[in-house]
Amino acid sequence: LGPRALPALPSAVPALFAAARKAAATLAGALDESSGVSGGVSEAVLAARDDEGHVLVACLRAVTALMDRLGGFLSPHLSDVLALLLSPSLVFGTKDTETTTPDTEQTKTAA
Repeated sequence: LGPRALPALPSAVPALFAAARKAAATLAGALDESSGVSGGVSEAVLAARDDEGHVLVACLRAVTALMDRLGGFLSPHLSDVLALLLSPSLVFGTKDTETTTPDTEQTKTAA
């Protein structure tokens, strides 16, 4: 990324946030569905959660790269960045999954 990416930002950044919002919404719906199931989580819910989780992680990594390299040009998209980072699928954990942060991840690997 760098100056060559500037012409692509007006079309690429909204598409990136649209994909991230869709993945976060689908993931939040799958998490809500799995919490309402009394007999366990179905395979379809697990597959949807896994697929959308991968898409969401890829979108978050792309946003991170954009912020690192071209952060000054993302000010028009600040509301999208905040909405993505504060989406319920990222903020709230579920009963059956453990929420980890980079600090707890480093503690686990150091032990």
